[in-house]
Amino acid sequence: AQHIPLQHITGRAYFMGYEFCVDERVLVPRQDTEVLVETALTHLKDSRSPKVLDMCTGSGCILLSLLMERQDASGTGVDISEGALAVAKQNRVHLQLDLFSGGYFKKNSGNTVTEYDMLISNPPYIPSGEIPGLMEEVRSHDPVLALDGKEDGLFFYSERNDRFISTARESDSPFPAYFRNTLRTVDYSSFYKEIP
Repeated sequence: AQHIPLQHITGRAYFMGYEFCVDERVLVPRQDTEVLVETALTHLKDSRSPKVLDMCTGSGCILLSLLMERQDASGTGVDISEGALAVAKQNRVHLQLDLFSGGYFKKNSGNTVTEYDMLISNPPYIPSGEIPGLMEEVRSHDPVLALDGKEDGLFFYSERNDRFISTARESDSPFPAYFRNTLRTVDYSSFYKEIP
């Protein structure tokens, strides 16, 4: 048996009650990740027209679900995988959503720094050495780029990301730096690209 995920066979997965296109270029959205979206929605409940940056957006399911639930919100999804961004674009079009572009915001606001109210991410976090032990459905069919957090699983959180995050001011949030309000970003385009 090839252990191909059903979602790859049908090309569809459901997340937060919405249908998303999926294939071998992106992770199949997991139900437990819905908790991240639900927590983000609770955290943003008092924010008016929040702007959200989704790092490692993959299929776009996290950001696009947030935008479906908060019609006043805007967001930018970024990823290093061109294939993932193509799938995220399919999902954006399927859900009939427009995305907020960091480049557009900088160009039209006169600001030299793009400001977001929230950074949200479900980055690769599995240590490289653990990938061979994953279920075959994951190991053989999910993109390694979206799984592999390098040696200790913490590559995304490393100093390398200082290239595009200049300031993450502390807030009352109980969440770690990847999930904090009042985030400012510098130009991340040399490393990550936006959902088209």
